Amino acid sequence: MNRRFLISVSLLSHVGLGVFLFATGVWRIERLEGGRADLALAVMLPPAAQEGGPPPGEKPKDPVKKQPKKRAEDLVQLEQVHPEDVAKTASSTLTGTGLGEGSGAGSGSGTGTSPNPCDDCVGEGLPPDPTCGNNLREAGEACDDGNLLGGDGCSATCSVEPPKVNILPPTVFAGLRISGDTQIQAPDMVKTQMLRDGKDRAIGTIKVCIAVDGGISSVSMASSTKYPEYDARLIAAARGWRYRAYTVNGRPMPACSAVTFVYTIK
Repeated sequence: MNRRFLISVSLLSHVGLGVFLFATGVWRIERLEGGRADLALAVMLPPAAQEGGPPPGEKPKDPVKKQPKKRAEDLVQLEQVHPEDVAKTASSTLTGTGLGEGSGAGSGSGTGTSPNPCDDCVGEGLPPDPTCGNNLREAGEACDDGNLLGGDGCSATCSVEPPKVNILPPTVFAGLRISGDTQIQAPDMVKTQMLRDGKDRAIGTIKVCIAVDGGISSVSMASSTKYPEYDARLIAAARGWRYRAYTVNGRPMPACSAVTFVYTIK
């Protein structure tokens, strides 16, 4: 026999057997449904909890009693307290009650003087006002030169003033000089240059100032000789001069003057 034929027969046999078993089962189920009794099933639900009550299985709690609202019967007005009233109250005197007794006796005498017998006097015990011009430096005075003249370093109100520089005539200023060479020759190169320029004379003026002690305070050119080398030699020589102090009313004062040089080639 062919193998395919056997497989086909086997499949048909299985299908037929399955159909037979299905039909038999259906017939049995129909027989059972015809003779069964009707039953009603009911499910018992748990009792519903009261609204607001405790959950099932817990003891109910005691109801919370609401406190009645209190109503203000009387309105209390706060009084404003002023600082003056507080001060008066703090300074008031309290009177108490109590028992006490005591006795004593004593005598004494004495004499004395007040540390300030003139309590109503004005200006008592204060130092006298300073007097300007008495040559004594008192309280409130910056200086006192014994006079009330100004321009000498101490004013008429005994305050320090800038020293006045006195401009002296050349002859007066020359009379104060006590040392220093005034015969200053021109350098050789200046002489040669003067000859080239056709000049036989060079004139220059310097300004010399002295301090209160007579020492040189400054030297500068007032009028140049037109030869810088000669100008420098004149300034250097003048710085080595020495003068006596110039005084005004016996007080040394600074002073200035002009010194003129004339150099001639012979």
